Amino acid sequence: MRQTLIVSTCGQITLPADIRKQFGIKSGEPVIIEYRNGEFVLKPATVLAVEMYSPEQVAEWDEQDQLSDAKRKAVLNRLPKRAPKVAKKRSRCAGFSTQTHCSPLRTTRKGVIQTVPNSG
Repeated sequence: MRQTLIVSTCGQITLPADIRKQFGIKSGEPVIIEYRNGEFVLKPATVLAVEMYSPEQVAEWDEQDQLSDAKRKAVLNRLPKRAPKVAKKRSRCAGFSTQTHCSPLRTTRKGVIQTVPNSG
């Protein structure tokens, strides 16, 4: 759809009613104008309210969110225990363990690396 619009002495243009209706643009609502490849492109825009917080407000919320030692300990006790880390030996066989003569490695559900015995 192509229409010719007239720019007023104040630099304003009036979008025709059928275009405003088609794109859901109401009176007083913002639009975005971009200059691309020698053309102006108009797009409907949405404005979102953004709240700015002072460093004091953020510090107050951080303080309110602090856990007491007892609560922190209770939370940590509910977490699953991690398996101890085991030092890995380097192997000439990429992706295989040296412990079982280049057997493929397998990861269990708990993330522990186990070797799969050779079938041969």
